[in-house]
Amino acid sequence: MKRSEILILLRAFCVVLTAWSAVAAGPAPVPLKRHPGDEFLKKRWTTEEGLPQNTVTSIVQTRDGYLWLGTFGGLVRFDGVKFTVFNTANTPALISNRIMALYEDPDGVLWIGSDTGDIVAYRDGGFELFEISDGQPNNFVSSFLVDRAGTLWVGRRSGLGRYESKRSDRKTFYPMPRGISDIGENAAGELWFATQYGVARRQDDRLIDFPLSADMKTNRTDRLRFDANGNLWTVTRDGFGRFRDGKFQVDFAKTPDPARYLVSLAVDGENRVWFGDYSSLFRLDANGSAEKYDLGDVTSNGIRSMLFDREGNLWIGTNGDGLIRLRRKRVETLSAADGLPSEETNVVVEDPRGGVWIGAYVLSYLNNGTITSYGRQDGLPAERVTALSFDRKGVLWIGTYGGLASLRDGEIKSYVRDDSEKVSVRAIFEDSRGRLWIGRMGGGLQLFQDGVFTTYRKEDGLVDNDVRFLTEDRAGNLWIGTVGGLSRFDGRGFTNYTTAEGLSNNFVRAIIEDDAGTFWIGTYGGGLNRLRDGRLTAITTKNGLFDDFVSRILTDGRDNFWILGNRGIFSVSRRTLDDFADGKIRSVFCSAYGVADGLLVSEGNGGSQPAGWKTGDGRMWFPMIRGLAIIEPEEKNLSAPPVYIEEAQLEREALDLRQPIRIQPGQENLEIHYTGLNFGKPEQIRFRYRLEGLDDEWTDTGIRRVAYFSHLPPGTYRFSVSAANSDAFWSEPATLEITVLAPFWRRGWFIALVILFFFGLIAVSYQLRLNHLERRRALQEELSRRLINAHESERQRIAAELHDGLGQSLLVIKNRSLLGELGAGAGAADSREQFHNISEAATQAIEEVRQITYNLRPVHLNRLGLTQALEAMIETVAATTPIRFDRHIALLDDAFSKDSEVVFYRIIQECVNNIVKHSNAARAEIEILRGARDIVVKIRDDGQGFVPPDERRALTPAKGGFGLVGMAERVRMLGGTHAIESAPGQGTTVTVRIDLQEK
Repeated sequence: MKRSEILILLRAFCVVLTAWSAVAAGPAPVPLKRHPGDEFLKKRWTTEEGLPQNTVTSIVQTRDGYLWLGTFGGLVRFDGVKFTVFNTANTPALISNRIMALYEDPDGVLWIGSDTGDIVAYRDGGFELFEISDGQPNNFVSSFLVDRAGTLWVGRRSGLGRYESKRSDRKTFYPMPRGISDIGENAAGELWFATQYGVARRQDDRLIDFPLSADMKTNRTDRLRFDANGNLWTVTRDGFGRFRDGKFQVDFAKTPDPARYLVSLAVDGENRVWFGDYSSLFRLDANGSAEKYDLGDVTSNGIRSMLFDREGNLWIGTNGDGLIRLRRKRVETLSAADGLPSEETNVVVEDPRGGVWIGAYVLSYLNNGTITSYGRQDGLPAERVTALSFDRKGVLWIGTYGGLASLRDGEIKSYVRDDSEKVSVRAIFEDSRGRLWIGRMGGGLQLFQDGVFTTYRKEDGLVDNDVRFLTEDRAGNLWIGTVGGLSRFDGRGFTNYTTAEGLSNNFVRAIIEDDAGTFWIGTYGGGLNRLRDGRLTAITTKNGLFDDFVSRILTDGRDNFWILGNRGIFSVSRRTLDDFADGKIRSVFCSAYGVADGLLVSEGNGGSQPAGWKTGDGRMWFPMIRGLAIIEPEEKNLSAPPVYIEEAQLEREALDLRQPIRIQPGQENLEIHYTGLNFGKPEQIRFRYRLEGLDDEWTDTGIRRVAYFSHLPPGTYRFSVSAANSDAFWSEPATLEITVLAPFWRRGWFIALVILFFFGLIAVSYQLRLNHLERRRALQEELSRRLINAHESERQRIAAELHDGLGQSLLVIKNRSLLGELGAGAGAADSREQFHNISEAATQAIEEVRQITYNLRPVHLNRLGLTQALEAMIETVAATTPIRFDRHIALLDDAFSKDSEVVFYRIIQECVNNIVKHSNAARAEIEILRGARDIVVKIRDDGQGFVPPDERRALTPAKGGFGLVGMAERVRMLGGTHAIESAPGQGTTVTVRIDLQEK
């Protein structure tokens, strides 16, 4: 053996010897006081919690997971939280409310028997009356069985019924004076019956009786059960026993209380047999002796029925005391009632020998079922122990309200010499170099080495002087949790973390470094904080953490954190916490342990180190304000609770879930009630649901078991709900199809009709608008026509008056002037000159009147025709302007009516005038072509051009007169179209097209 191995063995031996010496030299040990039945938690439900009546005659767990109870107030379905009652008032198939027997057959049919003898079958969610009693007295149903051949057997007080099929009422009845209490079938297919004369076996269609024991007061047998080994167990009013191979292989055992007789029987999942009498339970151990559990605090009227559910809970139906559940404690507790010297505990630590040291008002040592206590009389500086820690030499260091002490070789030594060392010690830690660090409440951090205290305070860089927790990381740095924040000490200086750096709360009570080098910080009020890569992430109750007050963090072998808080003890997967901190999930899920799990009180007692310890056997020990809690971590429950939709209500009226849900218009308020089945911790089942078609995201509802919807829009939806157990395993969802019908005004046919009507209205409105515009256009054209005609008429009138009136008068003046000039003598030279001037002026006036008359009314139209009139007009204009006019005019004289000729003439005249007045052109070309169907006019110039007006602007008269507007109106009057092409510096082209068929 190597020298190093020898040294290790010697050191281990010294540690064990030291711990043993401490125990051996201390005060005398006191044995713990444990009580039968302490392993169970008892809970009772009565009419105050929803039972219809407090006598529970029978209990069955059906394959879907529900518990069904027979009571004298009706049939009850139980999900662990809520009782659903079926009785004669709401279930027509039930004739009596006094249910005596329940049984689920291999096909999942629940058989229900009443005291009146009626039989009801519950299948596929509905109740069916199978048989109505014949009215015979003492005919109530006591038991059912469907054998492997499918035959239904019914035990009654008056005999035995045999039904050829559970779907048929054809039966054979065997009247029996002894009656049938219970029916069972063994692995060989043999039927056994409990009767008033013991047990009986069916053989060759007859019953063979097997009496019990001669020394029994009565052979009446109430219940029988087969265990996993094929043993037949029975109970009588006088005792219990095992029957096998035609004889009793174990003598019948008397009940411990001869005044009580047994009436119930059950076999648990470990193949142990349980019996019940009025107020006690008996469990048969391997030696055949019965261990008694007193139930006097929950029932005194007698046990009527018993059942172990699939989770191992024992359900007890009583005579008048309701329903009782016995569940094994997940948490074991030690308190003053068990022998601890004080009720409150502060710290706990395990020694190398497996004993547990507990700090409270005194120091206690628990080992092999005994407790040894140390107080001030044994050398402690004070009676309140607030910190414990073993060093590598096996010395137990003790922190108290009065300072530091140690326990070595059974002797307690105090290290208090002055008032400065009497400050309460809340944390003790030995680092990897063997140095002892002390955390004091208000006294800062101290290094205790070679009997000397070296103190670090705020002025030295420590974040706060009230130190509550100490630990060391893998790099050798010391981490200090204080009331004012977190500090890291590397031997040279402090690095501090407070709320300013992102810590959720400055009161740090727990620090742990995981395998990945991540730090988890527990705070008093701010939940957990993850410190990774210098970044702090908080996880609080808002994110699903069970408690924001974290006083201790322990880890089990499956990478779960076990946390002590004010609300109790809870566990959470580290991976879940990491996933949340990394943003992969929205919330965390915790498994919580409280009074319902065996704690005397939920509140943990933190603030001192260590406020929790994981012992060598894997159990977690936590100090509480009342007692000490011990939890043995178990494998996670991978079986998610089955989830069911129990009821849907529309406007407070229940719906038939066997039919699709259809919501009519005007029906708005929908409620969906659901449940998850877990009978150990039903109050910790969490639910989530979603309504596909409205929102595909899950809605986390916590423990709420109802979903509310109002004002759902028309459509088809799928409601899904899922449940999770306390270990966060989610079930497959239960679904429900929902159709919301639209009101008639939102139906497809109505919407189509409205759309057709709308488009029809648009079409009619459009046509009316077209008609209106057409009438307006025609009216405008008529107005334009009348205006132009009136204009032409007025021109004609003025031309005629000028020609016939003013022109004739001027001609007379001219002629008389000529005559006066001729008649004047030679001496009248001045007179002749005056007459000559008058004649010249008159001649000029006559020419001007003729020109005005011609412009007002082209006389050539009547004399020469349209073609010659246009030629004359162009020739006259060309003679008075430097612009060169090239023209080609087709024969047009028979193309238009007289009125239309004037209109066409004015169109050409307006274009020619515009060229003369505005174009500054050197050359212009006029081309008028006549085809078989139309006349096309093209007038071009090479002038300065302009920006042509658009159609809207063209409809607005120009400031100087009609201009282009007049031309456009005249073109419309002739039923033609026109276009103007021009650009600055590019000349102008006017094109007019007139359809001759329109004329």
